[in-house]
Amino acid sequence: MKDKTCTRCAACCTNPAMPIALSPNEITRIRKSVSKRNWLGLIVYDKNNEFSQSFCFKVTDNGKTAQVYFGVIYDKDGRCPFLKENNHCTIYKNRPVGCLSFFCKHGLPLEIVEKNKKRYLEHAEYIVNISKWNKQFKKPLSLKDFERFTGFKTGIKSITTKNFIK
Repeated sequence: MKDKTCTRCAACCTNPAMPIALSPNEITRIRKSVSKRNWLGLIVYDKNNEFSQSFCFKVTDNGKTAQVYFGVIYDKDGRCPFLKENNHCTIYKNRPVGCLSFFCKHGLPLEIVEKNKKRYLEHAEYIVNISKWNKQFKKPLSLKDFERFTGFKTGIKSITTKNFIK
């Protein structure tokens, strides 16, 4: 059932300034529902704020330290790659918690939270793991250690501004 408050304005899907961080479980769910490529990246985040403290892993690569997160790569027009021209979401049933939680002008209906409780709990556990990672190690670890910790193979050889994950 489509939530009644969505007007398909696409404000949640056309704001590249609003990062959509993904957990490995969300990535797996989306991959199972689409064949699209070049939508997922390991993104370097250069701000130090609440988002970086909650969603970014500190990783070192070639002597440089970066804050990174798994995220949706917006297209050149600043649109989510899963958004059709008619503002219809092609992964609506499997959309990430970041999309489910977008407050829009209508607010977040409680029934959406209740209906997706398991996904919210999975996401919360992932955030706790990020916090553990960043507190457990006195210095950032390598990309390979990051993959072992998250249990998700990225296939990325080094960290740059945008890294597409195959």
